[in-house]
Amino acid sequence: MKGFLREFHPIVSVLLFGNVFINLFKSMSYPYFAIYLAGRTELDIKVIGLVIGIGAFTGIIGSFWGGYVSDVIGRRKMMLLSLLISGVVYMGYTWIKSEYLIVIFIIIGGFFISLFEPVSKALISDMTPPDKRLRAFSYRYTGTNIGYAVGPLLGSFMGITGNAMPFLLMAIAYFIYLLILQVLLKIFGIQKIEEESIEQIHLKQVWKAIRSDFALQYFIAGGILSTIVYGLWSVPLSIYLTNQVEQGEKLFSILLSVNAATVIFLQPLLARKMEKISPFLLIMAGSALFALGEIGFGMTAMWWVFIFSMLIFSIGEILVIPSEYMLIDQITPNGMRGSYYGAQSFIGLGLVIGPWLSNLILDLFGAKTMFLIMAFIAISSILFYWRGMHHSKMNLRNHPLQKAKATR
Repeated sequence: MKGFLREFHPIVSVLLFGNVFINLFKSMSYPYFAIYLAGRTELDIKVIGLVIGIGAFTGIIGSFWGGYVSDVIGRRKMMLLSLLISGVVYMGYTWIKSEYLIVIFIIIGGFFISLFEPVSKALISDMTPPDKRLRAFSYRYTGTNIGYAVGPLLGSFMGITGNAMPFLLMAIAYFIYLLILQVLLKIFGIQKIEEESIEQIHLKQVWKAIRSDFALQYFIAGGILSTIVYGLWSVPLSIYLTNQVEQGEKLFSILLSVNAATVIFLQPLLARKMEKISPFLLIMAGSALFALGEIGFGMTAMWWVFIFSMLIFSIGEILVIPSEYMLIDQITPNGMRGSYYGAQSFIGLGLVIGPWLSNLILDLFGAKTMFLIMAFIAISSILFYWRGMHHSKMNLRNHPLQKAKATR
């Protein structure tokens, strides 16, 4: 633990631990949000799904605008505002019963909750040496999985899933995180760092840069395809296992544990080795593992095949997700890191498309076809990343950090 704390700037360490803290409580509430709304309001379940989808879409918009505004007004103000509004929204979920107010809060929550992500990632990148950034993003992703692995079990043990208590705890968690960050950002003089790194930019410049940056566009397109496959993989898999595999619900619970355990234990072990490899090669290998995992899911109903396929699929997550961040980091101009990370948030469209597309294919053509198409999409994403690498003129085989060291 001491070594970990010495490895990164104290603010980065707080952001990494805070990520675990927030996702621990979020996983107690968010997976049960639709059930909670159905019991608390008169909204039809289809309308609830539509409203939650709209919230996710406003979240994508918020991620981009949050990144842009953070480049202009600073990381500190944007992060603290996001945490404050997010806490208020979750507090509102505990007492609001009006359907109209619920819809408004979901839209506001989707927007402001998403503001924190690109800003925090940009701040981690700002305050971490280039040779440690991939490691920091890997730890961040591991922290998310720790939160989601422990949270639902803790909530179930406490008997609070599906009621208002998790949302109240989530609100309190946001307020506590807000206070801790506010104090530490002042102690470590984050405002001074911002003044040194922020350039005066305008919205037209941002749009012009993104429209003309073909590498960024291809990376986002590849990210959308990847997210279709790995973003909400649990939705089609749970439906398939529950309806077509004997004791499918029990198997699904095991697969969730295998996924979380694989990421939690292997991510730290692989993080240092991944720093020596090109992010593109890591994404290419991870996408191939996604495809193999999907093919394995569709091969047979034997449990050991599912478990082994989930292990393969999970290693693909470990390789792809932090590497996506690194590709964006390497093409980002000075002073526009927040905007580029915000633009990358558009890969969240895959979270909207994935469950809808996979369930549609599952219903029309069956599970084997669905898994094969998901495997094809995973492989197809490599083409877009390759085109992005071509436009960025980065070396496909060597890690940029290695090249920089070699020229010193």
